[in-house]
Amino acid sequence: MSDNERLDYFYMEKALNSRLTDDNKIVPLPMEQIVIREAQPSDAPAMARINVATWRDSYGKFLPRQLMEELSCSQKQSEIENFFARWEENQAVALVAENKSGEMMAFIMAGKNHRQDLRYMGEIYNLHIAPAFQSRGIGCCLVYRVSQVFRQRNWNTMMVWALAENPSRRFYEKLGGRIIAQDIDKYRGFTAPVIAYGWNKLPICF
Repeated sequence: MSDNERLDYFYMEKALNSRLTDDNKIVPLPMEQIVIREAQPSDAPAMARINVATWRDSYGKFLPRQLMEELSCSQKQSEIENFFARWEENQAVALVAENKSGEMMAFIMAGKNHRQDLRYMGEIYNLHIAPAFQSRGIGCCLVYRVSQVFRQRNWNTMMVWALAENPSRRFYEKLGGRIIAQDIDKYRGFTAPVIAYGWNKLPICF
């Protein structure tokens, strides 16, 4: 095992065994039960299913009912396929986390920052963990891996947008992100306030 692999293992293990909340029900998954790999266009259907499941589980309480009713796997799959089609343009990074049975548990999509006025180089576009696998350290591992890729590119800063009404956005605060901007996001004819978190040092360590 190389020095970089040992460091990677250390931070992954630390993430999986850390408690990001005071919830006693958190049961971190042993690292040997997680496989993180690069996402492929063929993963789009499974990624879309997780995306829809997490939206309904996390956002249904505060996003418009009509938007949630219109939400579909085919719609999200189309958006994810468009992400893969614009891979080079976005200098994209996409990873999925699977268990040993090959079941996808989570995914992350990232690339270059599209907001030039916010002088951050990398941006996390999407991070979704299937409801059954949340609060087990998987999101920490994916964020760390992406930050590591960005740092290897000499992208020393990173940001992410999160819905202001989503209490799960504090996940980014616990990873050291600080609020850098607020805005209104538009999606399929609906609007919602969003908050941006930024990191000025990569890779993110736990």
